[in-house]
Parts: sequence; structure tokens; C-alpha cells
Amino acid sequence: MSAARHGRGLAIALLALAGSGCPDESPGDCLPGALNQVPPRFFAVGERVSVTAFATVGSACGTAASADDGLPETVSVTLTDPNNLPVEATAELRVDRRSAVIQFTPERPGRHHAIVSFAPVGSIHQFDIIVAENGRDRAELARLKTGRDCLFLDRTTRGTWVCNDVALNPTTGAVQELGSDTTGAVEVAGDVVWALSAEGDVRRFVDDGGPELVLTGTAPLPQGAPLGSPTHARLATEDEYLVLDDQNLYRFTFDPDPGLVAAPGTPWTDTTATAGFGQDDTRVVALRAGATVWLVTSDLRSTLTSPFSRACPYDLGPTGGYEARSGQACYDLDGVPVAFEEDVLWTQKPLPMQGGDVISTLVQRYVVTQTEMVRQGVLPLDTRMSMPPVRLRQGPALPVVLGAGDPVAHATPRWNPSTQDVTFVLHPNSGVRGHTPRVSNHFVWVPAQDNPSELSVYTWPPPP
Repeated sequence: MSAARHGRGLAIALLALAGSGCPDESPGDCLPGALNQVPPRFFAVGERVSVTAFATVGSACGTAASADDGLPETVSVTLTDPNNLPVEATAELRVDRRSAVIQFTPERPGRHHAIVSFAPVGSIHQFDIIVAENGRDRAELARLKTGRDCLFLDRTTRGTWVCNDVALNPTTGAVQELGSDTTGAVEVAGDVVWALSAEGDVRRFVDDGGPELVLTGTAPLPQGAPLGSPTHARLATEDEYLVLDDQNLYRFTFDPDPGLVAAPGTPWTDTTATAGFGQDDTRVVALRAGATVWLVTSDLRSTLTSPFSRACPYDLGPTGGYEARSGQACYDLDGVPVAFEEDVLWTQKPLPMQGGDVISTLVQRYVVTQTEMVRQGVLPLDTRMSMPPVRLRQGPALPVVLGAGDPVAHATPRWNPSTQDVTFVLHPNSGVRGHTPRVSNHFVWVPAQDNPSELSVYTWPPPP
């Protein structure tokens, strides 16, 4: 999406969330409190939407409140979809004539904008209705007995599940220890699983379809590396493993001969120049685009109202390790990292007050290429929607957003090619109330509602 279209979309969203009012008057002056008409819950594509809009009773636009003010006699609604196309909707006054029921059936995800007009009194109100792709009914992919809280979950091509530092045989349920649970350094690439032991040994396993993963190589971290401490990020292919601690980026490569080999460590940052972010105080996120590795940090020079991050490209150097790209400056990105995929970064920043209310957060999506970071999608969230912080050290983690008024409704934003925008996908309501699902590049998982000791696992993204 072009920057111009992003700007127009954001401006429209800010105006919509700013409230409602009468023609040619300030929304805040005319209808204080109008923002609270419609709770920012999620509605699903193809399901009937029914929301209540409240008339302004007791005062008319530009006049003081009076006990003699009447009640509205009629109501109408104009509804548009994310492409500003009209949507068929109905508006019906309730018996008490102080509110109206607005109903429609959305056909596409995204923000739908409603303008509700009461007459001869009651004023004009406008608000957004958020429609998400309906992923609530998708079938459970797997039910896992892990015996632990899986901060990392992935699966080999042959079907072996990996939860944190253990492999779970899909046939026998046998558990195989792979590394250290405290390092958070496990990664799956095809049928290869990488792990890091508490003693500082990188281990490479292969799933050959047997009862256990086969250890095919081991090599120690370079001398001086801290042992047993949590890592911040890692990337992997079947033959390459990258892992980052507080100061260095380490690269390991595998070949049947000579086996697993470590390159010299590369200093990636001055730790005094970065601030922690995410639920687990992550210092760096690693992304990959082709042969380029991007390291993203949150800058200490950020302020609460103007946070920014820095993304720097790294290329393979002559010693076999990754080095900062010569001749290319780092990128300053708007906001602090809150989630990431292999080649996508999500940031958030606070937004100022608008029309008497606060649009609390602007979520932005950046896509990495081999040469640059490209912003592709923005998502404004108002104060009544929450996005709990997620752990980032255990690997890719996507945002999860909760809407007010529905404690079990969780949705994740994703890029929608058909709308060329960021839209929400609803998750199944099968988890334990109070537990937010975790979303990675490939899966969604949450403690099962009927047995919290087990995990309900679903595919991500959901099938068409």
C-alpha cells in the first residue's frame, strides 16, 4: 500500500474514532461521551451484526439541556465498508426512542464506518465497527500433552512437535530433552532442530522418522560467550544457525564434513544504547530477507510519546560471520517492537488525544527486504482495545488483540492481500478463559478449555 493511501486511511480512522456530532460543529463540543456508544468488540464476516446507537437526549446541538427536549421520532443509518462502498444496513428505534438498533451482515473484513442520524432531535453519531475474518470455527489441528508451558512451539516436516527444549514423538508421546529450557534458543527448520545446552553447546538434531531425533552435530559457543544465559534471538535454516546473546551474534554452519562449525562472534551492539522491550525484556529481534539479516533494537533515546527503533542490515563477512553492512545507514522505525515474523516487524506507539478521547496505540507493520524496511499496513487501536505484551525471545510471535465486552474473543492482525490492508482474524474460543493464545509463524496454541493441562493447537494462518 502506498504511503499516501496509508495516510488517508489513518486520517479517516482517527476521525472516526474521534466520535460524532452535529454538522459543522466540533464533536467534542456537541456530543461529549459519544465515543462510548458502541463497544469495540469484534464481529465476524458473514454473521449478522447488531449494535446499539444512543440518541443525544436532553440537549440539542448548540443549545443548553432542557427538561422539555423531546425524543427522536425517526432514525437512519449510512454504512460504508473499508473501501468506502455502501453497505446495506437497517436502523430501528427502540420502544423508549432513546436508542436505535443498527443491523447488517458484513461481507468483508475491516473497519466499517456508520453514521446514524436521529430526527428531529438526537443528533448525528458516527463510529467504527470492526469486522474480522471468522477463524473461530476452524478445526483443532492437534491436542498435546506437554507437561509444561510452551513458550515456543513448532513441528518438523515429519511431524515431531517441539515445545521449548523438548521433542514430543507424535506416535508414542515420548519426550526427548534437546537443550536448556533457560536459554530459549530452540529453532526448527524443516526436519532439523537446533538447540543450545546450559553448558554452551549448540546441538543439531534431525528427524528421520525414528522414535527420537538424531543428534548430527555439536559445537561449543566461541570462547568468552556467557554460558546458560537466556538468548535474545535466533534464526535457522537446515544448515545454518544464528543466535544472539547480550552482545554478540554467533553463526554455526553444518556440512557432513567437517560437521558443525562455529564462525567468530560478531559484536552487534553497545548494550548501553538499547532498551528492553516485550514481556521478557528482549534487547534485539532478528529478521531475515534472502541473504540479509536485520537486527532491530529499541533506542534509549526514545521517549514515552515518541518511541522509535533502529533496524540495521548485516551481511556475511570474510571470516564467515555476519558483519554490519558497510556504506548503509541503519533505519529509524516509528514505535517499539511488539511482535515479529521471519521477515515482518510489528511496532506500536501511543497516539495523542483526539476529540476528547485517546486513541491509545498505533500498530505498524514493516516488511524487510534485502535493502530496506518497508512500512506495509497501519492499525489504530483505541483505549478500549488491549494488546497484551508477548514474549519475543522464544521466536516469532504475532500480536493478539482483545476487544472490550467479550473476554474470550481474541484476534490477530495480518496483511490481507485482497484488501491491501491489515485486518483481524478471530481465534477459536476453545481456550481457558483468561489465557491469551500465542501465535507464531505457523501455529496458534492455548490451554484447552476442557482440559487445561493439554494444549489446543490450530494452524496459522487459518486455511481459506
